[in-house]
Amino acid sequence: MSTSPDIDDRLAALSRIEVEDTDALQQHAHRLQDERDRLDEAYSSGDSDHTYAEHRALLRQYDDARNEAFGRLAEARALNRVRASVAEEGWQQGIDRLRQRSNYRPGSPEEAMLDRHLRFLGNDPANAGQSADWFLETAHQMTLDRQHGTAAASPSSPSSPLDQRLGSLTGLALEAALSRLSPEEAEAWLTQ
Repeated sequence: MSTSPDIDDRLAALSRIEVEDTDALQQHAHRLQDERDRLDEAYSSGDSDHTYAEHRALLRQYDDARNEAFGRLAEARALNRVRASVAEEGWQQGIDRLRQRSNYRPGSPEEAMLDRHLRFLGNDPANAGQSADWFLETAHQMTLDRQHGTAAASPSSPSSPLDQRLGSLTGLALEAALSRLSPEEAEAWLTQ
């Protein structure tokens, strides 16, 4: 399973575009506005050595720099929205294809189990670089394993991605991973 070539192409193209840090841009724009306000206040109170023309020229420079920063901020936010929209479209296409070839109906117990597996996988920092397709396929396999009882293999001979993941963990890492499972899944894994 993979997203459509159009989605893949758009995601690839968007990932090549460098996006500026929106928080840093916003702070920069506000800092420029604060400096402009201080300059104007100093001139208004007579604490400035600038002539009126010099003062107006400085204000224009701050205005131009601030407006440029806000423009870059708007572009970065827009690009982030486009990226999120394309990624969401890719996820939805993957979910739709998975529903077409399986028995996941909205609101069904199977879909609820798939959702739990997706959340489990998504909460694991080790999976941060995985694609939507990987998450959907892995969660689907975990769900099938649970439905057909094949997930009860011992951790030394794992048969599901969940068993592979948990079987290699110990101590606090295992406890953290188990805490992200539903109580039923954690109990089933612990009693296998």
